[in-house]
Amino acid sequence: MKITAADRAPTKHDFTNLHGIVNGVFQYALDEGYVETPIAPFISGIGRNGRLFTPMKSELPENDATQVYTKEEAEKVLAQLQWDHIVDLGIRLIFWTGLRIGELLALRWEDISEDRSEILVRRRVTSQKVGDRYIHPVLDGTKGKGTYRRVLVPPEVLSAILRAARALNPDGGYIFSNKRRMSQ
Repeated sequence: MKITAADRAPTKHDFTNLHGIVNGVFQYALDEGYVETPIAPFISGIGRNGRLFTPMKSELPENDATQVYTKEEAEKVLAQLQWDHIVDLGIRLIFWTGLRIGELLALRWEDISEDRSEILVRRRVTSQKVGDRYIHPVLDGTKGKGTYRRVLVPPEVLSAILRAARALNPDGGYIFSNKRRMSQ
């Protein structure tokens, strides 16, 4: 983690995500019996020095090479997505809104404003291991601090996506369920 911080110049948010991944991997190893000692006490102090971090990405130039997709790349991806496949419709909406996958999967028809200009994000799907299998419960609230948030979308975009989704999933309570069963 220290080498990554020195070589990659992450933002504090990036480093926190890396810290969480490393901690999660070792917690899994502890839970599964691969290791006997928890790593959390050893890595808890790493990264507390604020001088390790670069400015927040919002402070970086708009055309910075660290962005996930350039405008041209995003247009190419969107051009490949089909209108008759529920997963592709979900990916389209993610590109337009920045929704997390779990938030997208937990969207219900009543979360869409009547004028198709706004989405109320108020729940998310998670994955939890129960015994030797995974379940995907729907939890109230979003991952962030607030319990919900409103996402604005151009009505013509949202209407087109929802029209296609309704044709593919006419009876589903969750818009992008793809016939999956999710527990509430």
